[in-house]
Amino acid sequence: DSVLTVNSGKKLAFGDAGDYISGDGTDLSVISSGAATITAAAASTWSTSAGLLTLSGAGGVTMGTAGNTAITIDPHGTGNLTLGSDDNATTAIAGNAVNIDAAGALSLDAGAASNFSTSAGALTLHGAGGINIGTATDVAINVDSSTLDFDASGAITIDGTSTTVSYTHLRAHETK
Repeated sequence: DSVLTVNSGKKLAFGDAGDYISGDGTDLSVISSGAATITAAAASTWSTSAGLLTLSGAGGVTMGTAGNTAITIDPHGTGNLTLGSDDNATTAIAGNAVNIDAAGALSLDAGAASNFSTSAGALTLHGAGGINIGTATDVAINVDSSTLDFDASGAITIDGTSTTVSYTHLRAHETK
């Protein structure tokens, strides 16, 4: 086996454009004055045995695959997966379909007016223990629909300090 040894503090330079590899016995630096490409012919790993592994791109970071395969990001254990930060204008998640599944609670919180909408099809909410709207404080709820249908297997109760019902056609039917 032949070994090329470069002393600590020295550089292994490539041409005169400022491309080099240097190391001090602890840290290794690869410096390129242009693009840098690392290509492998088989599955590969980039890892650290301690500390963070940081990817940073002046124009962003793009992850992709050559084929139609998944990209998996898994913090393992009890670690958190964080997308974006307070200084991001928008953190976008886009796809043909987006599925968010949680084994525990799921919380979506916003600091400004927000919406859930579909460009086609129904928007469905279902809670195994019920659906609560405006429970932290008394807030207005506006329902504007072409048709409003309440189906209940039990009683329907409407309470208010001032309750008004206006109608075009209202029919009540009593059965004995």
